[in-house]
Amino acid sequence: GSGKSYAATLKTIVKKLQNPTLTVAYYLPTYPLIRDIAFSKFPEMLSEMGIEFVLNKTDKEILVKDHGKIIFRSMDNPHTIVGYEVFYTVIDECDILEATKMEIAYNKILARNRQKHPKGEANALDIVGTPWRL
Repeated sequence: GSGKSYAATLKTIVKKLQNPTLTVAYYLPTYPLIRDIAFSKFPEMLSEMGIEFVLNKTDKEILVKDHGKIIFRSMDNPHTIVGYEVFYTVIDECDILEATKMEIAYNKILARNRQKHPKGEANALDIVGTPWRL
């Protein structure tokens, strides 16, 4: 309830607006969470900002007018995180996945985070989750 997902959503949108020729990605543990979190937060925030977009639920992406796409991917089957490149990534709700699966997903996601910035800016990855104690 502290606004972690809100901040992550906002940063993802800002990165997309700053880098219209590059792809950004937002990962959540499951497809139902993509539906429940990403498919509501991103359209709401883009609308509030007055930014035109098209939500493509089938392909799990948002096409931001004149700025390219934000893709949404699930981490529940990490071995399917292949075959594409992005410039910037957010991993949200990282604490929900079992630790071994999260480690595999993280390494796969990191490998996808290699799209080249035209001015040489470094790729970045942010992780969001609820802190917990052992």
